Amino acid sequence: MTKISRALFLQGVLAASFAGPVLAAQTAAKPLKIAIYGNGRIGSRIITEALNRGHSVTVIVRKPEDVKPEPRKTVVKGDILNTDEVVKQIAGHDVVIGSINGATASVFIDGGKSIVAAQHRLGANPPRFIWIGGASSMIDKASGKMLFEVNPIPNAPTGAAPGHIGLLNYLRTVNDVPWTFFSPAVVAAPGERTGKFRLGGDNPVYDANGKSTISMEDLAIATVDEAEKPAHNHQRFTIGY
Repeated sequence: MTKISRALFLQGVLAASFAGPVLAAQTAAKPLKIAIYGNGRIGSRIITEALNRGHSVTVIVRKPEDVKPEPRKTVVKGDILNTDEVVKQIAGHDVVIGSINGATASVFIDGGKSIVAAQHRLGANPPRFIWIGGASSMIDKASGKMLFEVNPIPNAPTGAAPGHIGLLNYLRTVNDVPWTFFSPAVVAAPGERTGKFRLGGDNPVYDANGKSTISMEDLAIATVDEAEKPAHNHQRFTIGY
């Protein structure tokens, strides 16, 4: 083999060795059909993340005229508390996500229960259910108490913490349909999409400065990651930097 042909051969070997990882990184997961209740600061970012990954999204809100349709994004009117509507709206989807706001605890508890009831009525292989549930129910390691009891989150809606806590307690009694409860970091705010964060379970994830934070953009990444590759069925998980 001449020097030139040997050099070309080595270039081909190197190219082949790098082609796999690069190609894999560029290949999207199998497109999913995702239904999401809510289009607020977190919900809208989850929608954007899902669309950017090639998934189709059905956005279910009370005022569809306030949400702009896009390719692979369908907007429909619906009420999470109306189980008959929920059954029709989530049928045929792979995943249903709850990311709602509310003034009373019952909105969160009854909203989550409505989705579970719809899953039951859809029979075998219902959509997987992911609930964006707040940080208040996470456990403080030092005291063994919930963050809601130790250090209530400032300016949080009155019903949010007891609502999410009540729903999590209910979901932990459900073992016949797939669900995941996602508690973000203690502080979740608009920011940068980094893709660099750590996962946790019932305890908050703190950084080197003792803070539990996450951008809503990275929160959206973790949500769609869980939709694509479920790793926390019948569990709660959290994230943080």
